[in-house]
Amino acid sequence: AFEQDCGALIFNVKGDADLDVLPIAKRAGRKVRVVGIGTDAEQIDIMEGVSPEMGATYLSSVMLLGDHGRDSTKIWNESATLLARAVLGLLWYLPEHYSLPCLYRYLFVKEFREYADLRLTALEAKITHERDTSSNDTVVARAQADLLIIASNRQEIANHDELPTETKKSVSFQLSSVLSKMISPEIEQAFFTRTPTRFDLADTYERSEIFMVNCPLQIHGLAGAAIMAFIKLRFQVTMEQRRIVGRNKTRRVALIIDEFHEICTC
Repeated sequence: AFEQDCGALIFNVKGDADLDVLPIAKRAGRKVRVVGIGTDAEQIDIMEGVSPEMGATYLSSVMLLGDHGRDSTKIWNESATLLARAVLGLLWYLPEHYSLPCLYRYLFVKEFREYADLRLTALEAKITHERDTSSNDTVVARAQADLLIIASNRQEIANHDELPTETKKSVSFQLSSVLSKMISPEIEQAFFTRTPTRFDLADTYERSEIFMVNCPLQIHGLAGAAIMAFIKLRFQVTMEQRRIVGRNKTRRVALIIDEFHEICTC
């Protein structure tokens, strides 16, 4: 793959793939961007460029992966996905908190939810003022659209809060089963940090970039599986979009995973 100028996404599942990948890349004259866990790894934000709708869709697939698609949990998955999309839709307006760990905190940490809601209320007041005082039609339309989005997401969350207690417990369990694994300082710093260098999987075909994702299972367990599943879903969507809008459609891109492939199969 390296000798043919392929782009690549490599998952370092066991923590020893770098022992092969880095020497081979050096022999082929290629550079590998190591991202994720490790002193020499680059911190990334796996939510960068991901809309609330797509983020919730990825999360839905990861939840089903953890439950092996059992029918008994699929019924709660749809409600959990709608709730996640609504909360991410609010956090979108607080960019520094637009992440899966903050999604968890909004759902399960009362103090964070109160803090975020206060920030959003102040933002709504500011947007309303812009709408009511601006003479620019584009600004007015954008402000009105933002207010409608915030209001609709708040209503979706309110609808969830009014569900029967047992239903809410089942939905919460679905979400916490994945999101709670993200509440680790090392995971959050490695995979949910905004940096000047973008994490764009389209660079695999645009620039022949090679990414190696470090999140070894023997250290991070199911959190590693969830992170890699999320990134793999992003990769698959990126490859699908390439056929429509991408350039360099003839450059091959390799997806390389060791014998633990099943841990990030969605």
